[in-house]
Amino acid sequence: ANSTNNGFTFDDWPLIVHNPLVSQLDVGAIFSSPYWANHPEYGLYRPLTTLSYAVNRLVLGEGAFGFHLVNVVFHLVNGILVFYFLQFVIGRHGAGVGALLFLLHPIQTEAVNSVVGRAELLTAFCMLCGLSLYAKGRWVWAAVALFFGCLCKEHGIMLVGLFFCWDFWKSRLLHKEGHEPEKNVNGDNSNTYPPFPKGDYRGMGDLEENPQCFPYIIFVAVIILYLIVRYAVIDAIL
Repeated sequence: ANSTNNGFTFDDWPLIVHNPLVSQLDVGAIFSSPYWANHPEYGLYRPLTTLSYAVNRLVLGEGAFGFHLVNVVFHLVNGILVFYFLQFVIGRHGAGVGALLFLLHPIQTEAVNSVVGRAELLTAFCMLCGLSLYAKGRWVWAAVALFFGCLCKEHGIMLVGLFFCWDFWKSRLLHKEGHEPEKNVNGDNSNTYPPFPKGDYRGMGDLEENPQCFPYIIFVAVIILYLIVRYAVIDAIL
């Protein structure tokens, strides 16, 4: 929260203060320009991040306070999303500890205090939304979150790996429940694990018995679409 009193630093100046894409809010130009408008050789394409700067400036003014404030808000929202997702895995109490660790860990300093750290905050937001949606079986919206995450920062593509980790963890847990039930404190064989979200799950299911890979075909198609757009704008895939 102390970052709201800070000014602009380092890359904030060329990417925000002196960036005509931010001051003019030209959506078409933003989506057809590299992140560093004068340095396409850097190979960065983050239009949603630049768009957030432009909207931020339009609504809250050109001062640094408004930009830092939005960063803090996104960080808090991401902490809530961490808590929401971790409930599926380790229960409410563990999720609370995990969310507090996420919010207060010093490793978050640069992403929150530097305005251009917005790229990390937005990508984390998209990835956490996508992972939570996928866990609830809404893989179509998870694919949308994947695409948006990539448009915020390149490492949003790692969301597909998190989808696979979720499927693998769930399949192993269901396999254990089905073949090696553990007795709880009451002495019966009822579920002793955190409950999965309710809804029609459409992930890969049990990877050993009934793989459902169609969502991953869509995820690959989304990544290919992102790479095509990226190549068209900055003439580079990687």
